[in-house]
Amino acid sequence: MSGRQIAWEGPFPVDSDDAAYRSQLQESPGIYRIRAFTSSRNPETLPRCNGTDPNGILHIGEAAYLRTRVRDFRNAAFRGGNSHSAGCEFSDSGFASQFPKETIYYDFAQMASKEAAVKSEYELHVEYRKRFHDKPPLDASIGKKKR
Repeated sequence: MSGRQIAWEGPFPVDSDDAAYRSQLQESPGIYRIRAFTSSRNPETLPRCNGTDPNGILHIGEAAYLRTRVRDFRNAAFRGGNSHSAGCEFSDSGFASQFPKETIYYDFAQMASKEAAVKSEYELHVEYRKRFHDKPPLDASIGKKKR
């Protein structure tokens, strides 16, 4: 989606305890996306205000510690946790009825610093907003503008 190239790693199932998936995520800063996939493991197309998102993006986030943040989403979305607002939105607003947990994946890109992650998240949100005149369904804001 980005005009600049981001080296996304993934997609990986969000609700997996498989060590192979967890080992991909480091406790380092970065950006991540929570995405919906079809049962045949293709991105779910999501209708937006100005077209269709072909990448199935439900949430764009940044983190100082990627592994912890993706785990927080999983715990909030599927296990009753409350430490991730997009995960709580997924759980509390009934997204699971449309997107079963086995269809929810994440991908991520490591960044050199928390500041770089915040900037990249903001840029991805602005780009998404300009393209679709909308935010990803689980996002309450478009990130923090770095001044």
